[in-house]
Amino acid sequence: MRTRKMWAIMAVSILAAASLASVVLYVAKEMGDGTMGTDMDPIPISTPEELAMIGVDEGYPLNGAYYLTNDIDLTDTDTNGGMNIHIKATVSGTDLMIELDPSEGAVSSVYMRMERLSISSDTGSVTLTGIPKGTFTFIIGGAVGDEGFAFHAKIDTAADGEKVNTTFNSNGNFTPIGTLSDGFTGTFDGNGHEIKGMNAAVFTAEDAYAGMFGYIGGNAVISNLGVVNGSVTAVTATASKLAHAGGITGQTGASVSGVKMTIENCYNTGSVAAASISSSAYAGGMAGKTGATVLAPLTMTNCHNTGDVTALGASIGYAGGIVGFTSNASLSITGCYNAGDITSGLSTRNTGSANAGGMVGQLSTSSTILGCHNIGRISTYSFMTSVPGGMVGYGIAYVSIKNCYNAGPVTSSTTYTSQGIAGGMIGYSLFVAADIDRCYNTAPVTAPSRAGGMIGFLSTSSLSVTNCFNSGTITGGSLTGGMAGQHLGGSVRIEKCYNTGDLISSGEAGGMVAFSSGITTISQCYNTGNVTAITSTTTISNAGGMIGRGEGPATIKECYNSGTVSSISKAAAAANAGGIAGRMNTSTSTISDCYNTANIISEAASDAATAGGISGDATYSLSTASFINCYSTGSTEASSPSSAITGGIIGKITQNPVSISACYFLEGAVSDDVMWNGVAPKVDNNEDRGDRASGARTGGEMKDAISYHSSWNFSGTWAVSPELNDGHPILRFFSGMSAQMIDDPEDATVDEWEMVKFHANATVSTGMIPQYQWYVSSDGGDTWEKVEGAVNECLFFGPVTRYDDGKMFRASATAPDYERTTAKSLAATLTVLYEAEPEPGDGTGDGDGDGTGDGDGTGDGDGDGTGDGDGDGTGDGDGDGTGDGDGDGDGTGGGDGDGDGTGDGDETKEPEAKAEMPTRRIIIEYMLLVMAMILAFFIIAGRYSKKDGE
Repeated sequence: MRTRKMWAIMAVSILAAASLASVVLYVAKEMGDGTMGTDMDPIPISTPEELAMIGVDEGYPLNGAYYLTNDIDLTDTDTNGGMNIHIKATVSGTDLMIELDPSEGAVSSVYMRMERLSISSDTGSVTLTGIPKGTFTFIIGGAVGDEGFAFHAKIDTAADGEKVNTTFNSNGNFTPIGTLSDGFTGTFDGNGHEIKGMNAAVFTAEDAYAGMFGYIGGNAVISNLGVVNGSVTAVTATASKLAHAGGITGQTGASVSGVKMTIENCYNTGSVAAASISSSAYAGGMAGKTGATVLAPLTMTNCHNTGDVTALGASIGYAGGIVGFTSNASLSITGCYNAGDITSGLSTRNTGSANAGGMVGQLSTSSTILGCHNIGRISTYSFMTSVPGGMVGYGIAYVSIKNCYNAGPVTSSTTYTSQGIAGGMIGYSLFVAADIDRCYNTAPVTAPSRAGGMIGFLSTSSLSVTNCFNSGTITGGSLTGGMAGQHLGGSVRIEKCYNTGDLISSGEAGGMVAFSSGITTISQCYNTGNVTAITSTTTISNAGGMIGRGEGPATIKECYNSGTVSSISKAAAAANAGGIAGRMNTSTSTISDCYNTANIISEAASDAATAGGISGDATYSLSTASFINCYSTGSTEASSPSSAITGGIIGKITQNPVSISACYFLEGAVSDDVMWNGVAPKVDNNEDRGDRASGARTGGEMKDAISYHSSWNFSGTWAVSPELNDGHPILRFFSGMSAQMIDDPEDATVDEWEMVKFHANATVSTGMIPQYQWYVSSDGGDTWEKVEGAVNECLFFGPVTRYDDGKMFRASATAPDYERTTAKSLAATLTVLYEAEPEPGDGTGDGDGDGTGDGDGTGDGDGDGTGDGDGDGTGDGDGDGTGDGDGDGDGTGGGDGDGDGTGDGDETKEPEAKAEMPTRRIIIEYMLLVMAMILAFFIIAGRYSKKDGE
């Protein structure tokens, strides 16, 4: 009997203990006990209030695991207090006037930044004078008493008038999760949902961190999350303090080694802005800055940004479509893209740098960028250094960029013009190596100094550019190149690349490189764009189909030029133009197996003008420069009141030794042979056509392989085809390539007013990359029209309308060979979902049970039902549902138990919110249950004990 009694007591005890443990665990979970860590079950987040509980006292822990159960809309929600401030911005001539009117108190300080300008005041009214004309973002921060505020807006200053007239919350509607001293180190899974209308605004006297997350570290993972239709603003007003703003996080970093951070499958559509009153500003579509005290890798995969990103600093500004700045964090970016405008700017006459990139503003640690693209505008402006890039603005660490493209205009603006640098992939790389493979640029790149289709300026480092092309117009100051603007020291290798865009320079220009003083190798490349160098200073003007000026050892082989090359000097300086090189002032250099078919033009206002079919000027006295197995069929023209020199192969040879072997030019294309001032080049047996002879040939001879020296390899390197290159010899490498489409675009279904993206991918047999063109059909594929400007592997456009529904799209990919062979993709169909216009009339809706609705419509349901009617109606449900009659439209309703539903006019009843029991009530009920069980235990135990005593 005693055993049965004890078993009963033990059972009740276990039940009571289990209940008590469940309460403890539940309270720890609800109240955010930091000891729980990420080992706890993931916590569902479904409301703005729950989201705001992460990282606050008596809330959820910063090392917890979370996931969204639904979209969260913060548009009309304020989770962190703050006051309303009315702002009005007005443009009058060259003045931008800001008026601030807080709902209580008075403005005690305000700071404003725009473009290169800044101003501060201790009142609610401030005027920025001397503003430029265009579209810019202004950022303000300040205080009303002890309460800070931050705000930014984009305005068009082209015309006078009111530009902004709205009310904002002083510190936004959401406090960023995590701080520098206590960052978020858990996991946050958006679960494919979005956070809408988030406004994170931070103004502080310390370092400012703004974003959905202020600071993430440790092994933090942010995934599957969209942050849409919001804004992020970070402003700091103290000397040496920094501002960090990011669509996902202000900064990532770690204080211990061996950890890594991950952001994947995330996107941001809101604007991001950071401003520092006296120091640096960091802004990024995903993260403003990465890295802290130790090296901690960051991986970003399949993320994108479509919001404008602006960094306005006093000393340095960093802005990136994905990351503003990397430090102590090796960065891997894969499958990401940016479609927002990226801008970085500095205060007037500051000697710092403004850097911006479609992916990263500045790279300071070794990084990789793979399969990414940018279609947004990238622009920088400063007094001193201004460096934008389609992928990376400024790099001081090794970077590998592969399978990427830029289709957004890249523009550098600076007062100190020699430091204005821009590149289609990288703006400026300093002291480090860079590898660029299978990348291309299709957008204009503009800089007042150095500009390149791939990289603007490479200093004391090595560069490898392979299988790349540029088709955008490149406009630079003194140095403009289809691949690179300027290369100083180190080595540069450009292989299997081509340029089809026009190149315009105010000094030196080259189809591949404008200027190189390092070891240069250019092989199996071509240029078809027009190359133009025009200078108005005493600087020599040099232009070449491959290289404008070479000052170091150079090897150029198996290359050709068919774009017009022009070198024009309007001041007291020489002008040199050549089909392959403008000026070869190099040692131990060789140009072999190359040709030119375009016109070469050189003009000088007072100094010498030289033009050559292969090189305009060959000047070096220490070692031999060799020209082997080359030819030119283009005309060479030079004009100058001082000295005008042309040559079929070389226009001007200043000093020997220069060796010309088996090189030919079209008879009558030049006015002079290959000599100048009586100094003849070293030519082996010039009169003996059977032994490495060089010189003029007739038109027929230029097309006949027999006329060329035996050193010409017509079975391997060269070929002659009557149908190609007007019958002149061609390089076999560029003949017979085949393009193949390996990824066709897929059908797309989107809602009206959304963006849509199609993608195609093609390969070329030689490894080079093709050029793309998209076409659209509105008649089911019977006829196709070219989509102007759609020349990238991705077609991204919108917002779409119902009139786009049913349109078909396909891409073509053209190989970079003589035949320009093309592969075409299959067609993809666009489906646009939109609501049809409602038609007046009666309607009925059925549910699971019986019910009636009064009015002109009827609704049945014991569950959820819908009903249409022409007037007002009511419906009663006996079970779980209601039915509504609904004017001229549709109505829905749902309820539990016996419920009523009404529908008036054209209104639609909103479904009831999910019933949720308050946390405190749950805890109290659990505690009461446990207390009851404990009391029952003692009663039972007492009774058994009493009976045992009896």
